[in-house]
Amino acid sequence: MRTRQWLTSVLSGCLAVSAGVSAEAQTPPYPQYGPGNPDAAGMLPPPYDSNYGTAPQSYTGMESAGYPPNANQWPNMSPYMGPAVDQTTNENGLWFNRQIGGNRRYYFSIDGLLGQTYGTPQTLIGAPGVNLPAINPKTGKPYAGGPTGTGQFIQGTTTTTSDTTTAVGPSRTLSSSAATGTGTGTETGIGTGTSTGTSTDTGAAATAIFKSRSLGTDFPIDPFVGGLRGTWGWTNPDRTGLQLSGFWLNQADSHFFSGTGLDYNQADAIRFASQFYNQERLRALSGIPLAGADTDGDGNQGVYQPFDIFYKVNLESQLMGANLDWFSAPIYEHNSITVSPIAGARFLNIRERLAFSGADSGLGYTVQGPVATEGGTAAGTTTGTTTGTTTGTTTGTTSATTQTTADPFSPITINADPLVPNIMQSQLDSSTQSYLAGPEAGLRFDIGGDRLKLVAQSKVGLLANNSNRKLSGFNIGDAYYVPPLRTTPVMPGIDSLRPTLADPRDTPAIREATKFSSTDSTTYLSVMFEQSIMAKAPLLQFVPILNKMSVFRAAEFQTGYTVIVVGDVQRAANTIDWQAYPVKPQLLDKRSSYVEGIYNFGVEWTY
Repeated sequence: MRTRQWLTSVLSGCLAVSAGVSAEAQTPPYPQYGPGNPDAAGMLPPPYDSNYGTAPQSYTGMESAGYPPNANQWPNMSPYMGPAVDQTTNENGLWFNRQIGGNRRYYFSIDGLLGQTYGTPQTLIGAPGVNLPAINPKTGKPYAGGPTGTGQFIQGTTTTTSDTTTAVGPSRTLSSSAATGTGTGTETGIGTGTSTGTSTDTGAAATAIFKSRSLGTDFPIDPFVGGLRGTWGWTNPDRTGLQLSGFWLNQADSHFFSGTGLDYNQADAIRFASQFYNQERLRALSGIPLAGADTDGDGNQGVYQPFDIFYKVNLESQLMGANLDWFSAPIYEHNSITVSPIAGARFLNIRERLAFSGADSGLGYTVQGPVATEGGTAAGTTTGTTTGTTTGTTTGTTSATTQTTADPFSPITINADPLVPNIMQSQLDSSTQSYLAGPEAGLRFDIGGDRLKLVAQSKVGLLANNSNRKLSGFNIGDAYYVPPLRTTPVMPGIDSLRPTLADPRDTPAIREATKFSSTDSTTYLSVMFEQSIMAKAPLLQFVPILNKMSVFRAAEFQTGYTVIVVGDVQRAANTIDWQAYPVKPQLLDKRSSYVEGIYNFGVEWTY
């Protein structure tokens, strides 16, 4: 304590004045100190005017051992308490004592997230192995598990040009035009001459129409989506701590569309009844292979359901979760590196949905294939006269005619009169929702100091996975063939719902007859792995404007990356058994891994 100099004279004067005044003290606490105040009058007002002090404690020797009341054991005998951490260890025969002071430190952080779903299966939209023979012609062996390639839509086995035939329905074939050309060349040697030849280009005939499509192959999937994460916890002086974290990612949407995008209205199609109207709006681009009986008569199991008005697939995916973890004292420490065990609990929610829809005109037509623009190279025969022995080679180039017709995969000739379409729409919706919860454990690695710190965590969990699946839709099947020569049932068939081919293919009654819906709930165990790395540094103090705000001046900037892998997840796209009517699509118990990569950028406050 410091006393101001001008108070010295004042205090000295007060002491001098009080020297001639008598004063009485309080009564001594015990008689051995003398009578003191004979009247036993205290100097304080009642009820505080009694003698002060407590009677001395007496011990008979029979009391139980221990510390007296209100006493603390060593080293906390001081009223200021002892250090937060007092650790004595033996290392190689030498005893070391470490004392750490300080209090528990709390922290809170909020991060913006950028997530992307990886590992979406290369899933065929449809059944594998459709319209392909049982024996692979290239190897001479059966297909193993059914091929997943791009089969070709095959309509019928005849060259029907009208949909009034009794053998098959509307025929759709791919045009094949050969390109011819001539080759010219020269010979070098003693003799000279000219060479002529022809070449053909039949590549268009090998092009598949109404191709099947696959996720991850025919259209991009797994876009980046935004999200948020909040974290709260504390750290003790001995580096133990608790952390509660939760995150949410926005829904990721992937789309595939096949078609012209122009509106195709049945009333307008009937009103205009022109080749141009259909050529402008119809495309033989996409179809769905369906398992089942050979209803298209090509000799191979299954059938391709074509869609020439539009073919659309939407895939939705979303992830959210939370975890509570306890960090134990470090098991390894060296300079600025520490390794600590982690144990806690994890919750995850995975949502996925596959939505398919398509429409078909029901018309029969010839499809324009890819334009043939160039022929091949041909070696011709030499004509002319030569003198002596001829040596050399014949070389030449070939030119071919170029076709100028409609756009590729558009109808060239509609094989129906009048041009009356019979539109049918089809839909299929598959959704899965997985709730996962269970314990997790791992290691935490801290590297660095206050200016730059790296935090990495590796965790493994065994989670109970409650998976709920739904499948619904209508009009998935062969809608064309009504064969009196075949007994295979087709959709919707010649019955009361559709007595003849001319009757509508898509009515409320037919949708009700072809409608399907199924649900399933399964609980099993899934293994989870998480790897994260985070960098923290007090960079905000160098950012203009922000460093003027007290809320940011003392905060730390952090950024990092986290990958979460969950095994045995039922995905919306690969749990569908694509069956043609009358069997109808059903749910499959098929599982694959779910992988999510997450970038984070945020701010952490310590208090």
